[in-house]
Amino acid sequence: MFHRLSGRIGSIAWHRRRLSRQIVSIVGVPFGKGQTKKGVERGPTVLREEGRLLERLREIGCEVFDVGDVLPTSDDRALTRSNARLTNASEVSATCYRLAETVAPLAENDHFSLVLGGDHSISVGSINGLVSVWNNLGVVWVDAHPDLNSPNDSPTGNAHGMSALSSLKVLQSPHGFEWLKSKWDSHLRLPLFSFCYFCDLVKVLPNRLVQIGIRQIDPGERCVLCIIL
Repeated sequence: MFHRLSGRIGSIAWHRRRLSRQIVSIVGVPFGKGQTKKGVERGPTVLREEGRLLERLREIGCEVFDVGDVLPTSDDRALTRSNARLTNASEVSATCYRLAETVAPLAENDHFSLVLGGDHSISVGSINGLVSVWNNLGVVWVDAHPDLNSPNDSPTGNAHGMSALSSLKVLQSPHGFEWLKSKWDSHLRLPLFSFCYFCDLVKVLPNRLVQIGIRQIDPGERCVLCIIL
């Protein structure tokens, strides 16, 4: 027992030493239109200023860069096709696209991207920015909900409940999110998804996704889980 415990302590110490040599780039996304509650858009400011995030990272030896905020927008004309089943589709898509474009070059330079939201819809941007560089990316999803709804099945139409599904390699990008499409192997197509918006594969394989803390699953999400598990 002591041997196993000491091994775990040693592993924690190794990761702490590794983090102390890590270049951490802070990216803020003050965005809340992936859901309906007000206040989440203040997250980046609160974490930076009141949480002393940058100072705390430097205290443990990280080299920290604050690259600023990816501001919410719907001005990107190529990304603003409407989707009646997805609330604020153009704003969510344009913001996530800009986030992906911000995260990708940081990953190419081996920076640890620490993205501050904002609601959970922004994970579509951060994940796709990373997988454009690391195609074997694994995702640990810590949430009370699996976020595996599609626009057809979502009880709310809020994008934050579709963000995990939008990042898996069994899906089709909804209108406005065509930039998520990538090349994929035809043998991975799932015919059951042909009735909804999510059919063309994106990039994260289902077996590279781990979800922790799930306590509530919608009916449509159960169907997705039955298919991808």
